Amino acid sequence: MADFNKLFNNFNKLIKKDKSAEELARERLQREMGNSGSILGIVFCGIALMWALLLILAGENTATKIGAGIVSVVLAAAIIFLALNYFKRKNAMEGILEAFFAGERDISYIAASVDQNSKTVCKMLQAMVSKNIIRDVYIDKLNNKIVDKVRSMDSSQNAGKIVVCAGCGAKNTLTGKPGQTCEYCGAVIGEDKC
Repeated sequence: MADFNKLFNNFNKLIKKDKSAEELARERLQREMGNSGSILGIVFCGIALMWALLLILAGENTATKIGAGIVSVVLAAAIIFLALNYFKRKNAMEGILEAFFAGERDISYIAASVDQNSKTVCKMLQAMVSKNIIRDVYIDKLNNKIVDKVRSMDSSQNAGKIVVCAGCGAKNTLTGKPGQTCEYCGAVIGEDKC
């Protein structure tokens, strides 16, 4: 029986096409957004249950009916807000992934293409990297770019460059070490862009 399983697995490997990094990333994103969608569905059901309970408890009292109506409107607005926010985030993340696999590494350009600000896109990218949706990259906050780890194993490429600290405005010379702080105020250099 073990030989049959081994033979079957080898046959599957032969006929199964290896997925590209883009296909795998899209699957991981869909899985992650599916988890968020499930949470949204649970919240929706909970709010709907609370709304139904309010209407049942309202009874004959006019003031209670008015209160239940107001709460119902607020709950409906909350549901709409959560749903719109979910779909906006999902579309933005899909657009970020599309731009990334098209070869774009400039966060400002990606932000403009998905109609978001750079800080929001940077946070989404960081979440995508931490959840392994996008792999083998890191966010270069100093230059506001996505950097492939394979292509840039050396962080000393910016050594000697002079930058202005966002905290105090002082000029600092980069050493090429990650996490460099301003020699005057102690703020981490390059964290303001992203």
